[in-house]
Amino acid sequence: MRHWSVHYSICLCVVPESPRWLHSGNEFSKAEQILKRACKKNSKNKTEMYEFCKVLFKVDPASSNNLKTADPSVLKFTSLDLVRYKHIRRRFIMMVYIWFVNSLVYSGISLSIVKLGSNDYVTNALAGLIEIPGVIYSWIVIERFGRRIPLSLTMSVTGVACAATSVFSNEILVVTMGMIGKFGISASFSIVYIFATEVYPTPIRNTAFGASTLLGGLGGIVAPQILYVGVIFKQLPYLIFAALAIIAGFIALLLPETKGINLPQTIKEGEDLGTTKPFISSVTQNEKLSESEI
Repeated sequence: MRHWSVHYSICLCVVPESPRWLHSGNEFSKAEQILKRACKKNSKNKTEMYEFCKVLFKVDPASSNNLKTADPSVLKFTSLDLVRYKHIRRRFIMMVYIWFVNSLVYSGISLSIVKLGSNDYVTNALAGLIEIPGVIYSWIVIERFGRRIPLSLTMSVTGVACAATSVFSNEILVVTMGMIGKFGISASFSIVYIFATEVYPTPIRNTAFGASTLLGGLGGIVAPQILYVGVIFKQLPYLIFAALAIIAGFIALLLPETKGINLPQTIKEGEDLGTTKPFISSVTQNEKLSESEI
């Protein structure tokens, strides 16, 4: 613990604050200074890169018609903003459920997969190795097909594979279906980490991601209790995993696709993401929505 504390302390002294976060709090001068240093260190064409960063982030608060005040202390965002706006609230609830199912099914399969085969050591080793191609697969598909469809597909495949373990009696088929389920849930868990950071706007991204992780992580606590249900009916835990994973796969289709678009920089952009309203990340405002838009 002390070892990690030292590392975190060093990071706090070395790693600069996020320019997006500073911009969301109207601290434009600090964001500009960090971007200027980054351009000097990383860009060959420093002038061009710096001008691009200025256009992207630099805002004159006095010229923004959507800001009620230029005082940064007035525009503070809290955890209540997660449930205050209907589209962000709906997205947050869906993401928590998907994360919960990922944690539940991943923990459940990891704890019980040795029971599917006759050789505990071989089965457990295969269950660990199958995660490697699962993570690599997720990395490839999200770059080609986005986040929403691959997340839905991997969770649905996991659900079907878990259900299949309850249908087949042949040991080889049962172990194979279990490995497919572990592959799918490993891939979807990798995707959900990325997806969860992209569907929330910058002012509440850290809060939303942390809350999603916290509430979704409860699935890992519930998983052992679900496995105890197997005392009543041996196949029941995997049938429960299957049903929850398939439902999560369908829910994932309701989330907005985030591949190839700018991250929502304001609460309004986060609320408009995935709706019929055109999403244009102008990065020129950081207003809270009016009561009529909630």
